Amino acid sequence: MLKIPDLVGSLGNAIRGQVLLGSVLSGVGAYLSVRFLVRYFQTRTLTPFGIYCLIAGLGSIAYLELIK
Repeated sequence: MLKIPDLVGSLGNAIRGQVLLGSVLSGVGAYLSVRFLVRYFQTRTLTPFGIYCLIAGLGSIAYLELIK
C-alpha cells in the first residue's frame, strides 16, 4: 500500500490497470485462503504439519551433519 503512489506517480497510466488487477486478485486470493484455513481448522488439527516439521527438521540436521 505504501508503494502504490510511487508506482502510479512514476509510470503514470502505463501500469495503473496492472496494479489495480494485481491488487484485486491478491485480495481475492488472500480472502479465499483465509476462508479455507478457518474452515479447515474448525474440524482438523495441526498434528500432520507438526509431524512433517519434525521429520523435515531431523532430515535437515542429518543432511547438515553429513556435509560438514
